[in-house]
Amino acid sequence: MSASRDEIAAVSAYGERLVETVKILHGSGVLASEAPIVTAAGSRWFDLIAQAFDEAELREHYTPVLRPGCYVVHDHRLDADAMAEVKARDPHRQGELRPALEVFAHVQSLPEPGLAIVGLGKRDIGHEPDMPLPLRHYPRDTLATVDGAAIAPSTWRATHIMDQHLFLEIPEDAGLAVGDVIAFGTSHPCLTFDKWRHLLLVDETLAVTESVMTCF
Repeated sequence: MSASRDEIAAVSAYGERLVETVKILHGSGVLASEAPIVTAAGSRWFDLIAQAFDEAELREHYTPVLRPGCYVVHDHRLDADAMAEVKARDPHRQGELRPALEVFAHVQSLPEPGLAIVGLGKRDIGHEPDMPLPLRHYPRDTLATVDGAAIAPSTWRATHIMDQHLFLEIPEDAGLAVGDVIAFGTSHPCLTFDKWRHLLLVDETLAVTESVMTCF
């Protein structure tokens, strides 16, 4: 759902109130720091807060910090839509946040035509406000190479998730086999971060380059 004019106006007004409040506090002498930190913004509104910071010229006497919650990994639905709105508000903006969090899982069973059971559950990946999104398919015989992956068709759809399994609706001729691996994206990545004590950073070949501890 796109942001309404009233929502945009409300966030812009909040940014102005925030800036004015900090200026009043700074002018009153109650702040101990000579360059107090001013921080705000969510993944959907960071451009509006940045605009409020810039218009007030905060950099001279303050330390402005933008804090979009999902800037580290972004996501494939909720924040992707938010990024599209940011770009629509400023079509000349350079660059964008891109999704970087994926969870890989095996196809464990094909119990009936049109249904795959995947070893991915609520314990592994966030499932609100949207179900996990199938991104790529790695046939079991080509897992050693990224070139063997195929984009998951839009007809593949997660319909139900349990503690340890996911129901994936697929066409009867999808070509899936038990042992294949599917990469899933998330919507609202915070709910995936809190399920893992470590996340693996990988390069373009999916080789692990680093393990990152989560403190969530």
